[in-house]
Amino acid sequence: MFFRRRSNQTRVAEGALFERPLRDNVTEVAEVAWIGQDPFGIPHVRFNMSYRRCNGPEPQGSRMLALETFLSAYKPIASHGI
Repeated sequence: MFFRRRSNQTRVAEGALFERPLRDNVTEVAEVAWIGQDPFGIPHVRFNMSYRRCNGPEPQGSRMLALETFLSAYKPIASHGI
């Protein structure tokens, strides 16, 4: 299942990787696990989050955000190496 954000047409699909830089050379990495709608028809994304640091990834568990919120916070990763 694909959802598109109207403003920049970013594709969100299961298995896709996104990132959000934080401070101190830490990056949040989100791997999309599920895309669907809530009972009100609002698209949501469930993703597995980890921190990417110089000593390797640190899993942080599963999260869920509305699709628009997810796309405003995370950007697609060009290469899929974590």
